[in-house]
Amino acid sequence: MPRRSYGQFEGLATALDAVGERWTLLLVRELLLGPRRYKDLLEGLPGIGTNLLARRLKELQAAGVIDRRVLPAPAGSAVYELTERGRGLEPALIALAGWGLAAMEEPKPTDVLRPGWGVLAFKATFDPAAARGVHETYQFDVDGDVFHIRVDDGALAATQGPAAAPDFVYATDVETLLCIGARQVSPVDAVLEGRARMTGDPAAAARVVEIFGFPPPDPGERASGREPGWGPGAMRATFDAAAARGVHETYELHVADEVFHMVVADGTLQTGPGPADEPDFVMICDVATFMAIGAGQLSPMDAVMNSQADMKGEVDAALRCLAIFGFGRAGQA
Repeated sequence: MPRRSYGQFEGLATALDAVGERWTLLLVRELLLGPRRYKDLLEGLPGIGTNLLARRLKELQAAGVIDRRVLPAPAGSAVYELTERGRGLEPALIALAGWGLAAMEEPKPTDVLRPGWGVLAFKATFDPAAARGVHETYQFDVDGDVFHIRVDDGALAATQGPAAAPDFVYATDVETLLCIGARQVSPVDAVLEGRARMTGDPAAAARVVEIFGFPPPDPGERASGREPGWGPGAMRATFDAAAARGVHETYELHVADEVFHMVVADGTLQTGPGPADEPDFVMICDVATFMAIGAGQLSPMDAVMNSQADMKGEVDAALRCLAIFGFGRAGQA
């Protein structure tokens, strides 16, 4: 059966003749991250069906959008990949993804979410001007699926798999990542809410927010809208078990009207609301200062010197607390 055509001698109509059928652009989206086996494409496009996938692949090959090749031994499997003409679709897909992100709301219970789809969200929100002069690698672990993004002086490249030496690592679930991409939640607030975890250079984390246009934390809104008891969850999200190995101490935090404490015992953590019996270290500050310290935008020592925070207890215990929960690394650097 011949393919349908708009029968119009015009650029957009000609493009839609080639890639306007259902599933076609989503198939191109899957191949933007690199070569894929037929099985990988079938898993990445739930609901497409084997016959329809085979037909779309055949149509895209005929249109010069994709190629099929066999990998050398020992793999020996056949993969599909974009041609140079096919890679030319990337700017259009990025623009469409950005347009769609602006309209995203809460996912429906029946909606399918895939970790790799977040890569297109990053490309859609990427700001080359903000990335000028930046040479860093950011790694994302989303529900066990790992990919990384390399920023080189205003240019962006995304690749599946872990990075050799990432400057910043962010671990979360698919729904949270897409909410961040849609600017419904900031990366820092996601960590404070226990929905994500970030490690690495806090200064790099701050640059991620700027480069990809993600929302910064809103201290005023968050301070008035937080449910009581948010603090222990925030500390569990940033806890570094390796840094806590061999430590047996109790830390108490007063953040605005919220008081909570953490008990560290040789790499393990227990948290709870309210004051501790005999804390080794106490920090007192407001929500905005707490979030700025947690995001690496303000060092704890600078916060004390600027009268934005107060610290009590043993100095060594304070330094261990800051290391274990990731506070102040930018200031120490």
